Amino acid sequence: FVDLGTQVLEKDREFNIEPNSKILLCGGPTVKYLINSGVSEYAEFRSLDSFLYISPEEGQLRSVPCCKADVFSSPHLSMLEKRSLMKLQGLVGDWSLRNMDPLTGELLEQPESQQRVQVLNDTSLAPDGSLLRPQNKDPGPGPEATALQDTPFEEFLQQTCQLSPQLRAVVLHCLCLRPLPRDGHPAASGLRDLAQLQAGAGRYSAGKLFLLPLFGSADLLQAFCRVSAVWGGVFVLRRTVRSLLFGPAAPQPLEEAPLTAAGPLQHRHLPLWGVRDSTGKALRCGRLVAEASYFPGPGQRGRLLLRAVLLCERDPGGWGASPSLLVLPPSPGLEAAVFLLRTDGSTMACPVDGPVMLLHLRTVLSEQGEGQGIFYRGVKLKI
Repeated sequence: FVDLGTQVLEKDREFNIEPNSKILLCGGPTVKYLINSGVSEYAEFRSLDSFLYISPEEGQLRSVPCCKADVFSSPHLSMLEKRSLMKLQGLVGDWSLRNMDPLTGELLEQPESQQRVQVLNDTSLAPDGSLLRPQNKDPGPGPEATALQDTPFEEFLQQTCQLSPQLRAVVLHCLCLRPLPRDGHPAASGLRDLAQLQAGAGRYSAGKLFLLPLFGSADLLQAFCRVSAVWGGVFVLRRTVRSLLFGPAAPQPLEEAPLTAAGPLQHRHLPLWGVRDSTGKALRCGRLVAEASYFPGPGQRGRLLLRAVLLCERDPGGWGASPSLLVLPPSPGLEAAVFLLRTDGSTMACPVDGPVMLLHLRTVLSEQGEGQGIFYRGVKLKI
Protein backbone atom coordinates (compact mmCIF):
# COMPACT_ATOMS: atom_id res chain seq x y z
CA PHE A 1 0.00 0.00 0.00
CA VAL A 2 1.01 3.62 -0.44
CA ASP A 3 2.98 5.47 2.20
CA LEU A 4 0.27 8.01 3.05
CA GLY A 5 2.67 10.32 4.83
CA THR A 6 4.99 10.95 1.87
CA GLN A 7 3.03 10.40 -1.36
CA VAL A 8 -0.60 11.21 -0.58
CA LEU A 9 -0.94 13.77 2.18
CA GLU A 10 1.66 16.08 0.66
CA LYS A 11 -0.55 16.54 -2.44
CA ASP A 12 -3.95 16.32 -0.82
CA ARG A 13 -5.26 19.41 -2.68
CA GLU A 14 -4.76 17.78 -6.10
CA PHE A 15 -7.31 15.00 -5.72
CA ASN A 16 -10.40 13.95 -3.79
CA ILE A 17 -10.92 10.42 -2.46
CA GLU A 18 -14.59 9.65 -1.94
CA PRO A 19 -15.86 6.52 -0.16
CA ASN A 20 -18.88 6.07 -2.44
CA SER A 21 -17.84 6.59 -6.05
CA LYS A 22 -20.58 6.84 -8.70
CA ILE A 23 -20.58 6.36 -12.46
CA LEU A 24 -23.19 7.84 -14.79
CA LEU A 25 -24.85 5.98 -17.64
CA CYS A 26 -24.48 8.05 -20.84
CA GLY A 27 -28.09 7.37 -21.82
CA GLY A 28 -29.53 7.42 -18.31
CA PRO A 29 -31.95 9.98 -16.86
CA THR A 30 -29.30 11.54 -14.61
CA VAL A 31 -27.25 12.75 -17.57
CA LYS A 32 -30.40 14.16 -19.20
CA TYR A 33 -31.32 16.05 -16.04
CA LEU A 34 -27.78 17.45 -15.73
CA ILE A 35 -27.95 18.75 -19.30
CA ASN A 36 -31.48 20.16 -19.13
CA SER A 37 -30.84 21.95 -15.82
CA GLY A 38 -27.51 23.42 -16.91
CA VAL A 39 -25.59 21.71 -14.09
CA SER A 40 -23.37 19.93 -16.63
CA GLU A 41 -21.82 23.29 -17.60
CA TYR A 42 -20.29 23.60 -14.12
CA ALA A 43 -18.75 20.12 -13.93
CA GLU A 44 -16.23 18.08 -15.91
CA PHE A 45 -16.47 14.45 -16.93
CA ARG A 46 -14.45 11.76 -18.61
CA SER A 47 -15.50 8.44 -20.09
CA LEU A 48 -14.91 5.01 -18.59
CA ASP A 49 -12.31 3.46 -20.89
CA SER A 50 -12.71 -0.26 -20.15
CA PHE A 51 -15.72 -2.40 -19.21
CA LEU A 52 -14.66 -5.96 -18.37
CA TYR A 53 -15.87 -9.09 -16.62
CA ILE A 54 -14.42 -12.37 -15.40
CA SER A 55 -15.88 -15.42 -17.12
CA PRO A 56 -17.09 -17.77 -14.33
CA GLU A 57 -16.38 -20.85 -16.48
CA GLU A 58 -12.84 -20.16 -17.73
CA GLY A 59 -11.83 -17.49 -15.23
CA GLN A 60 -10.56 -15.31 -18.08
CA LEU A 61 -10.80 -11.55 -18.39
CA ARG A 62 -13.16 -10.53 -21.19
CA SER A 63 -14.66 -7.36 -22.59
CA VAL A 64 -18.40 -6.84 -22.04
CA PRO A 65 -20.29 -6.89 -25.39
CA CYS A 66 -22.13 -3.58 -25.03
CA CYS A 67 -22.98 -2.64 -28.62
CA LYS A 68 -23.21 -4.25 -32.04
CA ALA A 69 -19.53 -3.67 -32.80
CA ASP A 70 -18.51 -5.43 -29.58
CA VAL A 71 -20.80 -8.38 -30.33
CA PHE A 72 -19.50 -8.88 -33.88
CA SER A 73 -15.83 -8.45 -32.98
CA SER A 74 -15.83 -10.64 -29.85
CA PRO A 75 -13.74 -13.82 -30.37
CA HIS A 76 -15.27 -15.45 -27.28
CA LEU A 77 -18.87 -15.61 -28.57
CA SER A 78 -20.13 -18.29 -30.92
CA MET A 79 -22.26 -17.44 -33.93
CA LEU A 80 -25.36 -18.63 -32.09
CA GLU A 81 -24.58 -16.43 -29.08
CA LYS A 82 -23.94 -13.42 -31.33
CA ARG A 83 -27.27 -13.98 -33.06
CA SER A 84 -29.06 -14.25 -29.69
CA LEU A 85 -27.56 -10.97 -28.44
CA MET A 86 -28.45 -9.18 -31.67
CA LYS A 87 -32.04 -10.40 -31.44
CA LEU A 88 -32.17 -9.16 -27.84
CA GLN A 89 -30.88 -5.72 -28.89
CA GLY A 90 -33.54 -5.52 -31.62
CA LEU A 91 -36.26 -6.53 -29.18
CA VAL A 92 -35.10 -3.93 -26.66
CA GLY A 93 -35.03 -1.20 -29.33
CA ASP A 94 -38.59 -1.87 -30.53
CA TRP A 95 -39.88 -2.33 -26.97
CA SER A 96 -38.42 1.00 -25.82
CA LEU A 97 -40.12 2.87 -28.68
CA ARG A 98 -43.52 1.65 -27.51
CA ASN A 99 -43.16 1.62 -23.74
CA MET A 100 -40.66 4.34 -22.72
CA ASP A 101 -40.74 8.11 -22.65
CA PRO A 102 -37.94 9.35 -24.97
CA LEU A 103 -37.27 12.40 -22.76
CA THR A 104 -37.15 10.88 -19.28
CA GLY A 105 -36.39 7.24 -20.12
CA GLU A 106 -39.11 6.02 -17.74
CA LEU A 107 -41.89 3.53 -18.47
CA LEU A 108 -45.12 4.90 -19.89
CA GLU A 109 -48.32 4.24 -17.94
CA GLN A 110 -50.21 3.80 -21.22
CA PRO A 111 -47.91 2.33 -23.90
CA GLU A 112 -48.24 3.87 -27.33
CA SER A 113 -48.54 0.44 -28.96
CA GLN A 114 -47.65 0.74 -32.66
CA GLN A 115 -47.82 4.53 -32.91
CA ARG A 116 -44.06 5.06 -32.89
CA VAL A 117 -43.10 1.86 -34.77
CA GLN A 118 -44.92 2.27 -38.07
CA VAL A 119 -42.22 1.75 -40.70
CA LEU A 120 -40.07 -1.20 -41.64
CA ASN A 121 -36.90 0.88 -42.00
CA ASP A 122 -35.29 3.24 -39.53
CA THR A 123 -35.67 6.97 -40.06
CA SER A 124 -32.84 7.82 -37.65
CA LEU A 125 -29.59 6.34 -36.36
CA ALA A 126 -28.37 5.41 -32.91
CA PRO A 127 -25.92 7.79 -31.15
CA ASP A 128 -22.99 5.65 -32.37
CA GLY A 129 -24.21 5.91 -35.99
CA SER A 130 -25.59 2.36 -36.21
CA LEU A 131 -29.08 1.25 -37.18
CA LEU A 132 -31.57 0.84 -34.37
CA ARG A 133 -32.94 -2.47 -35.66
CA PRO A 134 -32.80 -4.74 -38.75
CA GLN A 135 -34.25 -3.19 -41.89
CA ASN A 136 -37.21 -4.49 -43.93
CA LYS A 137 -38.53 -6.33 -40.91
CA ASP A 138 -41.95 -6.00 -39.34
CA PRO A 139 -41.40 -5.31 -35.61
CA GLY A 140 -44.62 -7.12 -34.67
CA PRO A 141 -46.67 -6.44 -31.58
CA GLY A 142 -43.94 -7.28 -29.06
CA PRO A 143 -44.36 -7.63 -25.28
CA GLU A 144 -46.07 -4.76 -23.48
CA ALA A 145 -44.69 -3.32 -20.25
CA THR A 146 -47.85 -4.19 -18.30
CA ALA A 147 -47.59 -7.84 -19.36
CA LEU A 148 -44.01 -8.08 -18.05
CA GLN A 149 -44.57 -6.67 -14.56
CA ASP A 150 -45.18 -10.15 -13.10
CA THR A 151 -42.48 -11.95 -15.12
CA PRO A 152 -39.01 -12.20 -13.52
CA PHE A 153 -36.28 -10.80 -15.71
CA GLU A 154 -34.16 -13.95 -15.57
CA GLU A 155 -37.14 -16.07 -16.62
CA PHE A 156 -37.80 -13.69 -19.52
CA LEU A 157 -34.19 -14.00 -20.73
CA GLN A 158 -34.31 -17.78 -20.49
CA GLN A 159 -37.71 -18.54 -22.00
CA THR A 160 -38.51 -15.65 -24.33
CA CYS A 161 -35.00 -14.69 -25.45
CA GLN A 162 -33.59 -18.23 -25.08
CA LEU A 163 -30.20 -17.05 -23.84
CA SER A 164 -27.61 -19.48 -22.55
CA PRO A 165 -26.62 -19.39 -18.86
CA GLN A 166 -23.38 -17.60 -19.77
CA LEU A 167 -25.19 -14.87 -21.72
CA ARG A 168 -27.81 -14.49 -19.00
CA ALA A 169 -25.02 -13.82 -16.51
CA VAL A 170 -23.54 -11.17 -18.82
CA VAL A 171 -26.90 -9.43 -19.31
CA LEU A 172 -27.92 -9.55 -15.65
CA HIS A 173 -24.67 -8.66 -13.91
CA CYS A 174 -22.73 -6.70 -16.54
CA LEU A 175 -25.24 -4.89 -18.74
CA CYS A 176 -27.91 -4.38 -16.04
CA LEU A 177 -25.41 -4.29 -13.11
CA ARG A 178 -27.55 -6.55 -10.91
CA PRO A 179 -25.60 -8.02 -7.96
CA LEU A 180 -27.83 -11.07 -7.36
CA PRO A 181 -28.96 -13.63 -9.97
CA ARG A 182 -32.54 -13.67 -8.64
CA ASP A 183 -33.40 -10.26 -7.25
CA GLY A 184 -37.15 -10.31 -7.99
CA HIS A 185 -37.10 -7.42 -10.46
CA PRO A 186 -39.69 -7.69 -13.26
CA ALA A 187 -38.75 -8.08 -16.89
CA ALA A 188 -40.01 -4.56 -17.69
CA SER A 189 -37.40 -3.10 -15.32
CA GLY A 190 -34.61 -5.09 -16.94
CA LEU A 191 -35.65 -4.07 -20.46
CA ARG A 192 -35.72 -0.44 -19.36
CA ASP A 193 -32.15 -0.74 -18.07
CA LEU A 194 -31.01 -2.33 -21.35
CA ALA A 195 -32.78 0.37 -23.38
CA GLN A 196 -31.04 3.15 -21.43
CA LEU A 197 -27.71 1.40 -21.93
CA GLN A 198 -28.26 1.07 -25.69
CA ALA A 199 -29.33 4.70 -25.95
CA GLY A 200 -26.04 5.90 -24.47
CA ALA A 201 -23.65 3.67 -26.43
CA GLY A 202 -21.22 5.90 -28.32
CA ARG A 203 -23.01 9.13 -27.41
CA TYR A 204 -19.97 10.97 -26.03
CA SER A 205 -17.15 8.62 -27.03
CA ALA A 206 -17.02 5.69 -29.43
CA GLY A 207 -17.98 2.45 -27.70
CA LYS A 208 -18.18 4.04 -24.23
CA LEU A 209 -21.21 3.66 -21.93
CA PHE A 210 -20.33 5.44 -18.68
CA LEU A 211 -19.12 8.84 -17.52
CA LEU A 212 -17.07 9.69 -14.44
CA PRO A 213 -17.28 13.13 -12.81
CA LEU A 214 -13.86 14.60 -12.17
CA PHE A 215 -13.05 15.02 -8.46
CA GLY A 216 -15.79 12.45 -7.70
CA SER A 217 -19.58 12.52 -7.71
CA ALA A 218 -19.56 15.03 -4.83
CA ASP A 219 -18.51 17.67 -7.36
CA LEU A 220 -22.00 17.39 -8.91
CA LEU A 221 -23.43 18.86 -5.71
CA GLN A 222 -21.08 21.82 -5.99
CA ALA A 223 -22.13 22.28 -9.62
CA PHE A 224 -25.78 22.30 -8.59
CA CYS A 225 -25.03 24.89 -5.89
CA ARG A 226 -23.33 27.11 -8.48
CA VAL A 227 -26.36 26.97 -10.78
CA SER A 228 -28.70 27.61 -7.86
CA ALA A 229 -26.66 30.59 -6.71
CA VAL A 230 -26.90 32.14 -10.18
CA TRP A 231 -30.69 32.07 -9.83
CA GLY A 232 -30.70 33.50 -6.32
CA GLY A 233 -30.55 30.30 -4.26
CA VAL A 234 -29.90 30.58 -0.50
CA PHE A 235 -27.94 27.86 1.30
CA VAL A 236 -28.20 26.92 4.98
CA LEU A 237 -25.03 25.20 6.14
CA ARG A 238 -24.31 22.92 9.10
CA ARG A 239 -28.01 22.18 9.65
CA THR A 240 -30.31 19.31 8.77
CA VAL A 241 -34.08 18.96 8.41
CA ARG A 242 -35.60 17.47 11.55
CA SER A 243 -39.31 17.49 10.69
CA LEU A 244 -41.94 18.85 8.30
CA LEU A 245 -44.58 21.43 9.21
CA PHE A 246 -48.11 21.10 7.78
CA GLY A 247 -51.09 23.37 8.02
CA PRO A 248 -52.65 26.55 6.63
CA ALA A 249 -51.22 30.01 7.20
CA ALA A 250 -51.12 31.60 10.65
CA PRO A 251 -52.82 31.99 13.09
CA GLN A 252 -53.83 28.32 12.68
CA PRO A 253 -51.53 25.94 14.60
CA LEU A 254 -49.12 23.85 12.58
CA GLU A 255 -48.81 20.08 12.76
CA GLU A 256 -45.30 18.69 12.93
CA ALA A 257 -44.35 15.38 11.27
CA PRO A 258 -40.96 13.70 11.78
CA LEU A 259 -38.99 12.33 8.84
CA THR A 260 -40.12 8.71 9.20
CA ALA A 261 -42.00 6.29 7.02
CA ALA A 262 -45.42 7.13 8.46
CA GLY A 263 -44.88 10.72 9.62
CA PRO A 264 -45.48 12.75 6.42
CA LEU A 265 -48.06 10.26 5.12
CA GLN A 266 -50.45 11.06 7.94
CA HIS A 267 -50.60 14.74 6.92
CA ARG A 268 -51.21 14.45 3.19
CA HIS A 269 -54.52 16.26 3.53
CA LEU A 270 -52.77 19.41 4.77
CA PRO A 271 -50.59 21.78 2.71
CA LEU A 272 -46.88 21.92 3.39
CA TRP A 273 -45.97 25.06 5.36
CA GLY A 274 -42.25 24.56 5.89
CA VAL A 275 -39.58 22.56 7.73
CA ARG A 276 -37.93 22.64 11.14
CA ASP A 277 -34.15 22.35 11.18
CA SER A 278 -31.84 20.69 13.68
CA THR A 279 -31.60 23.88 15.76
CA GLY A 280 -35.38 24.08 16.19
CA LYS A 281 -35.92 27.00 13.83
CA ALA A 282 -38.88 26.89 11.41
CA LEU A 283 -38.15 27.69 7.76
CA ARG A 284 -40.99 28.54 5.39
CA CYS A 285 -41.16 26.71 2.03
CA GLY A 286 -43.90 25.74 -0.38
CA ARG A 287 -42.24 22.65 -1.86
CA LEU A 288 -39.67 20.14 -0.66
CA VAL A 289 -37.35 18.14 -2.91
CA ALA A 290 -35.55 15.30 -1.13
CA GLU A 291 -33.84 12.01 -1.83
CA ALA A 292 -36.11 8.95 -1.68
CA SER A 293 -34.38 7.45 1.37
CA TYR A 294 -35.73 10.32 3.51
CA PHE A 295 -39.25 8.94 3.02
CA PRO A 296 -39.07 5.13 3.02
CA GLY A 297 -42.29 3.27 2.36
CA PRO A 298 -44.11 1.46 5.19
CA GLY A 299 -42.29 -1.76 5.94
CA GLN A 300 -39.68 -1.08 3.25
CA ARG A 301 -36.32 -2.63 4.03
CA GLY A 302 -33.30 -2.17 1.83
CA ARG A 303 -30.55 -4.69 1.24
CA LEU A 304 -27.26 -4.14 3.03
CA LEU A 305 -24.65 -2.59 0.73
CA LEU A 306 -21.01 -3.56 1.25
CA ARG A 307 -18.20 -1.23 0.12
CA ALA A 308 -14.42 -1.17 0.30
CA VAL A 309 -11.94 1.48 -0.90
CA LEU A 310 -8.33 0.42 -1.60
CA LEU A 311 -5.48 2.79 -2.43
CA CYS A 312 -2.82 0.72 -4.17
CA GLU A 313 0.69 1.68 -5.15
CA ARG A 314 0.74 -0.64 -8.15
CA ASP A 315 -1.53 -1.40 -11.06
CA PRO A 316 -3.32 -4.79 -10.65
CA GLY A 317 -2.56 -5.34 -14.34
CA GLY A 318 -4.49 -6.93 -17.16
CA TRP A 319 -7.45 -4.55 -16.92
CA GLY A 320 -6.71 -2.52 -20.01
CA ALA A 321 -7.00 1.25 -19.95
CA SER A 322 -7.88 3.15 -16.80
CA PRO A 323 -10.40 4.13 -15.51
CA SER A 324 -12.20 0.84 -15.89
CA LEU A 325 -15.02 -1.22 -14.42
CA LEU A 326 -14.61 -4.93 -13.68
CA VAL A 327 -17.53 -7.23 -12.84
CA LEU A 328 -17.09 -10.52 -10.99
CA PRO A 329 -20.31 -12.48 -11.67
CA PRO A 330 -21.56 -14.98 -9.08
CA SER A 331 -19.69 -18.27 -9.18
CA PRO A 332 -19.01 -21.20 -6.83
CA GLY A 333 -17.78 -19.53 -3.64
CA LEU A 334 -19.01 -16.09 -4.72
CA GLU A 335 -22.72 -15.71 -3.92
CA ALA A 336 -23.19 -12.14 -5.21
CA ALA A 337 -21.54 -10.19 -8.00
CA VAL A 338 -18.72 -7.83 -7.03
CA PHE A 339 -18.17 -4.58 -8.94
CA LEU A 340 -14.66 -3.09 -8.98
CA LEU A 341 -14.13 0.46 -10.23
CA ARG A 342 -10.51 1.36 -10.88
CA THR A 343 -9.54 5.03 -11.21
CA ASP A 344 -6.23 6.81 -11.59
CA GLY A 345 -4.96 10.37 -11.50
CA SER A 346 -6.83 11.33 -14.68
CA THR A 347 -10.09 11.41 -12.69
CA MET A 348 -8.61 13.60 -9.91
CA ALA A 349 -9.53 10.81 -7.47
CA CYS A 350 -5.99 9.85 -6.44
CA PRO A 351 -2.45 11.26 -6.76
CA VAL A 352 -1.45 12.02 -10.34
CA ASP A 353 2.24 11.15 -10.00
CA GLY A 354 3.26 7.51 -9.83
CA PRO A 355 1.34 4.27 -10.52
CA VAL A 356 -1.20 4.87 -7.76
CA MET A 357 -4.62 3.26 -8.28
CA LEU A 358 -7.84 3.66 -6.34
CA LEU A 359 -10.13 0.62 -6.25
CA HIS A 360 -13.80 0.82 -5.24
CA LEU A 361 -15.36 -2.56 -4.44
CA ARG A 362 -19.12 -2.88 -4.06
CA THR A 363 -21.56 -5.71 -3.55
CA VAL A 364 -24.59 -6.59 -1.43
CA LEU A 365 -25.17 -8.99 1.41
CA SER A 366 -25.76 -12.45 -0.05
CA GLU A 367 -28.81 -14.59 0.59
CA GLN A 368 -26.75 -16.65 3.05
CA GLY A 369 -25.88 -13.52 5.01
CA GLU A 370 -22.20 -13.52 4.08
CA GLY A 371 -20.53 -10.15 3.81
CA GLN A 372 -16.79 -9.80 4.19
CA GLY A 373 -16.12 -13.28 2.81
CA ILE A 374 -17.36 -12.16 -0.60
CA PHE A 375 -14.78 -9.37 -0.72
CA TYR A 376 -11.97 -11.58 0.56
CA ARG A 377 -12.56 -14.31 -2.04
CA GLY A 378 -13.12 -11.82 -4.84
CA VAL A 379 -9.95 -9.82 -4.15
CA LYS A 380 -7.78 -12.86 -3.46
CA LEU A 381 -8.86 -14.98 -6.42
CA LYS A 382 -9.48 -12.38 -9.10
CA ILE A 383 -7.01 -9.57 -8.42
